[in-house]
Amino acid sequence: MVKDCTCCFFFSNLISIVFIGLTIKYSVIYDDSKDYNSNDCIITRVEYPTKLLTSLDNDPNKYNFARCSCGKRCLSDMGICNKIYIKNKNDNEILLKNKYLSLDGNCTFREKYCPDGEKIENRLYKIEENKLEMNMYINKTSIKCYNYKDEYFINNYNYLKETLICVFGLSLCVITTCIICCCFRRQTECIS
Repeated sequence: MVKDCTCCFFFSNLISIVFIGLTIKYSVIYDDSKDYNSNDCIITRVEYPTKLLTSLDNDPNKYNFARCSCGKRCLSDMGICNKIYIKNKNDNEILLKNKYLSLDGNCTFREKYCPDGEKIENRLYKIEENKLEMNMYINKTSIKCYNYKDEYFINNYNYLKETLICVFGLSLCVITTCIICCCFRRQTECIS
């Protein structure tokens, strides 16, 4: 029984260490989000897919597609990749990101999940649907955006939810560790 407590104590501490790291990470990101500056960004160009690719060699439309997950063990190279370009404070044209820490460096909006994306009918439908959605940006000259450390983005997501979940998880692990320690002490006292 003592080995069970030791094993639970070890794993509880290990999980606590992971939650400490995540809590620190998301707390720093949340703190940074308070410094996001709101701007009116001037839209210079909007790119999005208008048709299916005919060939990868000479089709300029190929850069408006990205890899997406179309199901279990399925990837498609025909995911929608929308790009909105703006002028930054130095009047240079840059790609507007979706979020500050976005890993989608080539797209403002990227289709990550495309169920049935391997089917041509599905891709044709998504392209037409996307054209309607992108009309909102084509007809605008400016858009509300945010900047922080020379990064420009649309979504000012602040990661508060993730921070609170990590704090809750960390608290739960600490409480679990305390309960395990109490049980361990009681078992040791009973044996003695």
